[in-house]
Amino acid sequence: PPYSAYLTIALCCFKLVDAFNEYFFALFQKNGKLEVAGFSVFCQAVLSTAILIVSLVLGRDVLLAVSLATVGKIIFSSAYNLMMTKRYVSLGLPDFSLNDLAGIFWSLFPLFLAAFCSNYIANITKFAIEQSSVASLQAAYNILFMPSFAINLLVLFFLRPSLTALAEYWRVSALSKLRDRIVKLLAGVLIVSILVMLAAGAVGIPLLEMVFGMDLEGRTPCLLVLLVGSGLASASLVFYNVFIVMRKQGIVLAVYCFVALICFPVSKAMVDAWGLGWEIFDWDGG
Repeated sequence: PPYSAYLTIALCCFKLVDAFNEYFFALFQKNGKLEVAGFSVFCQAVLSTAILIVSLVLGRDVLLAVSLATVGKIIFSSAYNLMMTKRYVSLGLPDFSLNDLAGIFWSLFPLFLAAFCSNYIANITKFAIEQSSVASLQAAYNILFMPSFAINLLVLFFLRPSLTALAEYWRVSALSKLRDRIVKLLAGVLIVSILVMLAAGAVGIPLLEMVFGMDLEGRTPCLLVLLVGSGLASASLVFYNVFIVMRKQGIVLAVYCFVALICFPVSKAMVDAWGLGWEIFDWDGG
């Protein structure tokens, strides 16, 4: 197989470790030890990044770097998660009931499809650009798209710790507290989105130009539009988790499938007609 195939397999193994660690993340969160899970994620991110950088500098081989980073994550996560599990969580012998496993699988399968649709929706514009006459601007678009992750990351800081509370409110039918928490989360999304947009409008383009060395003059409107979309996506993430708490994953899947079906043709048509819209929304007249 070609080098790219081996690299794809290595990246899948790297992400497989993350998927396995999700079990421990949920286990600690369920037992009120979210800080333990957060510290594990932080250390793994720092460790894997350091291994990648050092390996690339010394070995000049991406496949080797990813493989070593994966091994590093496995060693750390195994030692840390098992140690913390013994300290904070009482675990008995596993019960491998096929009926229970099948029930869990079918209950979570809609969420798997919804997650796939969510990732597809997030990249629809990139697919539309790739198939259009402005494909050469893909690199510039990707650079402008990167700050959009800032809103999502900041929202996760107060959304993740709220999941246990949301689940408890729903379990005991404390609907007024559930509504209040949802309103607070949406208000947090709005505040974060506004702050990030203000910062991006002031220094976003110069900072991106300095980091990536690409001329992005006149691209502020495009950056702000992407940030608005990120804010809306973060708000939808709040409702996503609320529906999961309510065990309404079928609704989540239906909504994501509907959005995925209509977004690509709309995005494709708009990109074909207006490119990236920079000529329309160019404040600098460039």
